[in-house]
Amino acid sequence: MNESLQTTNNQEQLLTHLRQVSTLLDSRFSVAGFRFGIDGLIGLIPGLGDTAGGLVSIYIVLRAYRAGLSSELTNKMLLRIITDVFIGSVPLLGDVFDFFYKVNNRNLKDIETYFTQSA
Repeated sequence: MNESLQTTNNQEQLLTHLRQVSTLLDSRFSVAGFRFGIDGLIGLIPGLGDTAGGLVSIYIVLRAYRAGLSSELTNKMLLRIITDVFIGSVPLLGDVFDFFYKVNNRNLKDIETYFTQSA
């Protein structure tokens, strides 16, 4: 099999997996047209929730980095996650922020764009 074709197939499989994880975290559920995921829900747990959500968010970025994502884009996405965790840890304001910022969907969009343009 052609190596570039195999790489493209591997990237598409990775993107499919990362889409599933991102959707679960940021937009899996809908109430009255408002989409949210488990990241916003676990963020309601003081202290632990935002840290746990941040760790899963890092998983998405690290998987993409291992597949060839640039260091520059990886760093940008990690900064978004750090921002999400710190602002998310502020009582009330952070909970609202978690439901609207959707860091994983933002990062996934950048990952998809990067791999599409580099294909």
